[in-house]
Amino acid sequence: MKKYFKSLILVILIIVLSVLIVKRLFPVKYGEQIDTYCSEYGVDKSLVLAIIKAESGFDVNAKSLAGATGLMQLTEETALWCGQQMGLTLTTEDINNPETNIRVGIWYLSYLIKETESESVAIISYNAGINKVREWIDNKLIEPKNVNFDKIPYEETRNYIKKVLLYKQIYSILYNITP
Repeated sequence: MKKYFKSLILVILIIVLSVLIVKRLFPVKYGEQIDTYCSEYGVDKSLVLAIIKAESGFDVNAKSLAGATGLMQLTEETALWCGQQMGLTLTTEDINNPETNIRVGIWYLSYLIKETESESVAIISYNAGINKVREWIDNKLIEPKNVNFDKIPYEETRNYIKKVLLYKQIYSILYNITP
């Protein structure tokens, strides 16, 4: 019986340590802002956390080769357009502010979900651009209601959607987030 309890304690300890390690790999930073804007714009929090993790790894100073910046990796053109649609007057400096970047990024994600009527197509559009995705749909390269990820023309986008959906599941389970 003593051996059983030692083994049980060891298993529990391993599980607890594993969860702590995974939570370090999948953090929740800027939770208050994410909660606020996910609620305001009706976007799943685990999806936003997954996108931030995939886009910037929660690095506020992240910059892509394409010129996207901040936590949600917004290009200046996209961020300024979103700001205009939202009734905000944004500057280039505003885009790098974590709260503004999160707010605009979540609004944009909400816009993409409404525009495409599909979370998967919205995620693909977030990476490749909505105009490019519309072109793929028009040319029957992807089917919007049943996206075959392997048929996405850009390898980066194929990998991106798989990563985001995996991260979304991890965040959902790890932090008990329900849509």
